[in-house]
Amino acid sequence: MKPFTTKHKYRYLRGRLGPCIDIKSLKALISSDPSSNSKSDNVIKHAESDLRLRDRQPSTPWRTRDSLSKSRRSPSQSDFSSRYVIWLLIQVAVVSNTISIAVLPHDSYGRDHGLFIGDKLPFVLGSSLAGIVEQLGPESDSTFGIGDRVFGISDVTYPTPDQAGLQQYAILKTDAIAIVPKTISSDEAATLPVNIATIAIALFTKEFGLNFPAPWENEPFTFTDEPIVILGAGTNAARLFTRVATKVLGVKNVITVASLSNKTELLEAGASYVIDRHLSDDAIIAEVHEAAGGQANVTRIFDCASWDHHLAAALFATDKPSRLSTLHPVDEAKVRETRPLCKASLVLMTNGNLGSHARDFWQTLPRWIEAGIVRPTAFYTVDGLDEAKINKQLDEYAAGKGLTHLIVHP
Repeated sequence: MKPFTTKHKYRYLRGRLGPCIDIKSLKALISSDPSSNSKSDNVIKHAESDLRLRDRQPSTPWRTRDSLSKSRRSPSQSDFSSRYVIWLLIQVAVVSNTISIAVLPHDSYGRDHGLFIGDKLPFVLGSSLAGIVEQLGPESDSTFGIGDRVFGISDVTYPTPDQAGLQQYAILKTDAIAIVPKTISSDEAATLPVNIATIAIALFTKEFGLNFPAPWENEPFTFTDEPIVILGAGTNAARLFTRVATKVLGVKNVITVASLSNKTELLEAGASYVIDRHLSDDAIIAEVHEAAGGQANVTRIFDCASWDHHLAAALFATDKPSRLSTLHPVDEAKVRETRPLCKASLVLMTNGNLGSHARDFWQTLPRWIEAGIVRPTAFYTVDGLDEAKINKQLDEYAAGKGLTHLIVHP
């Protein structure tokens, strides 16, 4: 293990105090902390530097349990479209099994290859989380109150780990979280944010997705008879995509390619066909085209597993505009060598990529959960920040195994 550097020490101490740390409190904690050493002055310098970044935010005091009653501000007191960043401080280390952080496959890419975090080390993993609102930022709206159970995603593009989950506190934007429905636990809620936000990006955005109108846009949905093909449909993301496409949007023909061991789950989710992924490419192409009523009808594909997208390209209609959304990097130029009218995009999961959909999506999501449309995925739990157990799960992800998610109780 690498030495516990000065910056590591500051991140650790700040985690104990929360992101709203002040220098006086930090100095008091350092002086009382048995792990303090001669580098404490440097720790203070790191803190002062971080505070200068934080102080770019409005200077209005944060609202805490001591400064704000349980009652919420009226809408007139808070404008969601404020030019300021809107913050919530969420405590993620209360003594409770309901405080939960999902460790997901993309976290292994972060650990091993620096995905999202390579130029920001040291950093903290965990972008899919559930917690209890502990403090409200000065510009937060009236949707949330102190003590609410919430779940959502952190901004992996943020320059510091204030929003990451595997620590005592995380700061999240209010357009990236939702109230946890009473029908599920916080552990169950923590399995959903990254996957379901990815599905929303894949379905509803023009830049990254299939460009369907979202339910909250009040536009008529005229695509119910157009087939959607899902490759790598045995994944959790694919099952969620199928449920939303069929049960929210009303798409009548979702054609999935997956191991037949997933057939029962996919049919229950709403898939019309489950085609064996172990068939030859030519056989898969023939069966997909038959299920779609002809090659000319294949214009939208969601690829959850492929690193080489030659199969998707071969499935598309040759002379119609088409869209390919992928969960692994895609070379659009290569796809267009054979399908020049295809727009191919990587669905990069950040809340910012939801664009104007973000707030409406998170407000709508609890209703989908309560209706049984969106369901938590399988998981197991680990209590505490157990380095060995977390790294073991990340190793499983990196090896293409361990699809049962890990939920950590920090």
